[in-house]
Amino acid sequence: SPFFFSSMILLSIPFAIRGNRKGGSFYFIVLGIFMGFFAYIFRDLISALGIGGKVPIFFSSFAPVAIVFATGVIFVLHSEKT
Repeated sequence: SPFFFSSMILLSIPFAIRGNRKGGSFYFIVLGIFMGFFAYIFRDLISALGIGGKVPIFFSSFAPVAIVFATGVIFVLHSEKT
């Protein structure tokens, strides 16, 4: 799903542009890796719920992309303020 992967790239932008200006680089690298794994596992979990019939198919196909995209936009907007 190209939209999901582009949303994951958007999610990683604040961690990439942060640089070493403020210190704590290791913390943000680990946090970025954790966010990527969480997004991927979240997508698989929602997809499994959709396949199992627990949630509607429409929700299971678009919700992970929308949530990861919204989180990425929030992180980008927050990183521009700091």
